[in-house]
Amino acid sequence: MKLAFIFDIHGNAKALEAVLEDIKARNVNKTYVLGDICYRGPEPQRSLNLVRELNSEVIKGNANEWVVRGVQ
Repeated sequence: MKLAFIFDIHGNAKALEAVLEDIKARNVNKTYVLGDICYRGPEPQRSLNLVRELNSEVIKGNANEWVVRGVQ
């Protein structure tokens, strides 16, 4: 079984698309998202939408926590 772990996307949907294409080309069976999806970066909403389309497990990263609680 091939696994992929992606993280620190930070709203860079263009880079995320390239990574997802590479994951697909490698016939990965399961992808996990390890946080920091959309805080900052040029396309946070599109990045979030791309991750949602994966139907993957997602772990909340520190930047995701800042979005929820505010930057300390």
